[in-house]
Amino acid sequence: MLRPLATSTLSQLRLVKKDSAKTTSLLDIIELVKFEKKNITPTGENCFFTQMALSTSRLEMWFVSPLARASYCNEHSSIHKSSFHVWRTSANRLTRPKNRFLLRRWHSSATTGSDFGRRNKDCRAKSENQFSEKHTKEELLNLVDSYQESYNLDVPSNSECDSLYHPEQDLNYKAPGESAYYYSSIPSADQETRETVKKLKLVLEMDPENLDLVYQIYRALPHSRVNYLDSNTRHKLLHVLSVVEFKAEHSMIRYLSVVDDLKAVGIPLTLSEWNSAISFVARYVRTTTETEVGSALKMWKEMEYSAGVKGDNVTFNILFDVSCRAGKFALAEMIYKEMESRGLEYTRYHRVTKIMFHGFKQDGDGVRAAYRELVQSGEIVDTVVLNAMISALIKAREPNSAENIYYRMKSAHLARANSPLPPTDFMGRRSVNKSLLRATQMAKGDILKRDELQKRSIIAPDSITYLQLIEYFSVKAGDLDKTVVFLEEMKWFSIPVRGLIFVKLFRGFFAHGGVRYTSWTGVRLELVYQSFLTALDSDETDLFIAWWIVLWLLKAFGKCTDASRALSVWEELKTRWEPQLSDMEHLASVLDRFISQDTTRRKFAPPKLR
Repeated sequence: MLRPLATSTLSQLRLVKKDSAKTTSLLDIIELVKFEKKNITPTGENCFFTQMALSTSRLEMWFVSPLARASYCNEHSSIHKSSFHVWRTSANRLTRPKNRFLLRRWHSSATTGSDFGRRNKDCRAKSENQFSEKHTKEELLNLVDSYQESYNLDVPSNSECDSLYHPEQDLNYKAPGESAYYYSSIPSADQETRETVKKLKLVLEMDPENLDLVYQIYRALPHSRVNYLDSNTRHKLLHVLSVVEFKAEHSMIRYLSVVDDLKAVGIPLTLSEWNSAISFVARYVRTTTETEVGSALKMWKEMEYSAGVKGDNVTFNILFDVSCRAGKFALAEMIYKEMESRGLEYTRYHRVTKIMFHGFKQDGDGVRAAYRELVQSGEIVDTVVLNAMISALIKAREPNSAENIYYRMKSAHLARANSPLPPTDFMGRRSVNKSLLRATQMAKGDILKRDELQKRSIIAPDSITYLQLIEYFSVKAGDLDKTVVFLEEMKWFSIPVRGLIFVKLFRGFFAHGGVRYTSWTGVRLELVYQSFLTALDSDETDLFIAWWIVLWLLKAFGKCTDASRALSVWEELKTRWEPQLSDMEHLASVLDRFISQDTTRRKFAPPKLR
């Protein structure tokens, strides 16, 4: 049972949004169902369809190794030959091995002067021979449909917009360096407490992905829990609890309860820990509203003007993102201007968020202009960027343009030899994204290194690509044939069907089934349902039943068949799943309606049909 949050945190979160918080929680989002590896390979594409996703370390090496080769070239290297050793030492220090997901050493052996001359000659020859393989800026821009060149991307000036916050008007304002928190004395620990702390450290080291176990052990500590933990353990605990694929109410409360414990005893938070807290209160529900915007801004204000911790580009990117998602575009522009006034550096994350900003505004030309700005700034175009373009164009009501980007992603991937596939798991994607960001910063200002990175960037479709396309073409467009094509092409890229894919399919049957001449028939729903059960029974998948999957499954059967069949499906699912009381709260109204409909049908049906 979770401890209630402190009053200060509850007032910031403003969790009075009862219905929304319950119905849109993404706590148990699942990923699952791996298709069998015996996929049929289309003719002429064996080199691609036998390509398997590389491990995380090899994917990191994929980005960094070309930088090493590029640095050998005296003609293109931005570092003078005499200072090469110093540069290499600095690079290795940036990638010290204490990091779990580290960049591998760029150079495995020393290089002589003759080697440099030979490598320079090879570099020029290789550049000429492989010129057609390079993804120039024009080729990258051609991945996206053309747009009006005269479009102005600049954020409109607003002389009436003052700063976002006036500290002199806040009674709780603390000047920078004047901390609002103070340390309390550390209590002595008994033998049982020391064993619990030891167990917590072991789990944090050996099984950091088991967040429920981590939090359970932490909660077993006596009052003033954080005082029994050393600084490294506290920071690692918060870091582990912050790394979740989908932010939800449960994971938010879990993280913020530890934050409350730190505040209660006067232990300050680091900037990254504040950023994680702001991100949780901004993104814990699926549909972002002004409530989440207000909560994020209040926590940002507390961070800067009460705790004395100034925000960085990550902080403002979180605030910019939540403002865009809530449709507060004027506020988003103010945040953008505040970031400019502070001289904060724009990263690829901010430029990707800017693409989404114009997507939320349903501004297709703005989406394309933001993409062009990203390319011109020298950022690497990869699957993450192109997924953002697909999502933004769908939001801008240009699904055909989004689909064209998908086909160009496939073509560009197939045209490159030995190109790796994106990681299929969350931690793998996270590691590769962080490695790419570090490698891009190291290659900043060096055109050759940047081109080498771009040539090795991963641009193949991933699970997020297909999730976005299937959601639109099944739920909104109702195009079952195209949805089936996407499902088949997922096999080509060895992408497992996640639980969310089944949810989108069930939603499609609910939205477009039950009418005459529809493709979303009850027979086809039965086939999808049997596939779902097969995936559940497979030992190779992590698929499990959650209330929102059951909800849309029952709704789909109620729409495409009848209440009797929906209730029989419910009985089948109960043999595989034990719903909790909280699950039944979400399903009760739907089940009551089906029971009422089935009772009425039996009452008026002829005796033989009852």
